[in-house]
Amino acid sequence: MAAIRCSTCGKQLEHLGDPRGMFRPGASVLGPAATFQAMEQWRGLVCTQCRRVYCVDCVGYDGLRPKPCPKCGKEPLPAQRQYLSQAGIL
Repeated sequence: MAAIRCSTCGKQLEHLGDPRGMFRPGASVLGPAATFQAMEQWRGLVCTQCRRVYCVDCVGYDGLRPKPCPKCGKEPLPAQRQYLSQAGIL
């Protein structure tokens, strides 16, 4: 598992795993394993536009929406494997 660090403060983001960990052991999960791997997540946000990742202390949320990226002003996405890969971080 890759260590993901905040582009601003350098803090390592907490690894949350993938959605399969949210189900009880032995539960049946439908869908291809690759879909769940793409949804593997860390506690933070990623800006695919400027290729930066942020901990929630450095960007955070304004209500239910993430605050804009401090570098480019775009709305960051959850730090999921698919977006981290798109940004070239993973």
